[in-house]
Amino acid sequence: MVLYKFRRNIRNSIIENFQYYWNILKSRRIKSYEKSVFIDVQDIMLNRYLYNFIKFFLLNGYTVYLPKDKKMINILSRKKGEFRYGSWILKEKVKFGKPKSPNLILSRFQLSNDYFGITNHSNEFQVPMSEYPAFYFHGIKTPLIDLNKKRKNSVFMSGNIDTTYYCDISKSKVFNVLSRREVADFVMKQKYYLEVDSLEGLKEYIKSDSEHEVLLIDTKEKFRIPIKDLKSILIQFNFYLALPGVVIPQSHNLIEAMSVGCIPVIQKKYACLFTPPLTQMENAIIYTNLEELDSLFLRIFQLKETIIASMQQSVYEYYRMYLSPKSVVSKIENNEFSKIYIQAEWKSLELLNRKFC
Repeated sequence: MVLYKFRRNIRNSIIENFQYYWNILKSRRIKSYEKSVFIDVQDIMLNRYLYNFIKFFLLNGYTVYLPKDKKMINILSRKKGEFRYGSWILKEKVKFGKPKSPNLILSRFQLSNDYFGITNHSNEFQVPMSEYPAFYFHGIKTPLIDLNKKRKNSVFMSGNIDTTYYCDISKSKVFNVLSRREVADFVMKQKYYLEVDSLEGLKEYIKSDSEHEVLLIDTKEKFRIPIKDLKSILIQFNFYLALPGVVIPQSHNLIEAMSVGCIPVIQKKYACLFTPPLTQMENAIIYTNLEELDSLFLRIFQLKETIIASMQQSVYEYYRMYLSPKSVVSKIENNEFSKIYIQAEWKSLELLNRKFC
């Protein structure tokens, strides 16, 4: 047993050293751009939203430098579970070590996963919820948006609604929001709900003249829309039903919908977590409870096309100004924030819960 552990430790040490030196060597061959940023992520959870944060700078013409830290690089080399998204960082054109004269330095003291601990909005910055990392990783482009084109006057939502994961948030004393499963179960009992069982059936519905329905695509039980086609589907609908995530309200699927001008139908508590908050009848349709949501669906289907078009324009402008990669990088370039909060789902929730203990 002792010999086995010794051999295992030697093997792991060889693998870790190889991964470290290979990534250092590989990064030296990466071309440097005119702008550079050093991001000290040693105290940050290496998850999907850190990948997005780093990718935003790459998309905006920066050479990204990360700490030359063996432990961090070895963690980024893991590829199972949530680590899969961290490992994508190593597949990007990032360098290791601190550059001589970076345009930006984001220190470990600035960066925090205490996402809900923001106290000073003028001097602190919450990196907003972003799209699913695969959109950025695979370079999936947003379709050209024609806000004058008529869309289906229906409400759409696609995502996992598995009871195993999407019930508990409504029991939380922190956020006070209805869970994804709770809202879905209510909607599925109503006359305006339309069940769609296949991608072919969804495409047929989009081609049809039928309107004034609510479509919820449960990707766990029904079917999954290929990610390369998702925005082309979203752009066909006027409204998107914003349902919360597993442990926090913010969910990437709403950001994807807003990027193509879909108007969020969203609970007030959720809408207020945006910075700035989403506004009723300007860039969102806001409800407080299920009874109000029920009557709301009937009213929004009767909205004038001019009002819907104006709201879609406002949603798209909101995305462009506050949620897009360019807007995030621009805010950091133009402000000296004392804290920059990067979302880390359960880790951020754990830090929030400590304040209530």
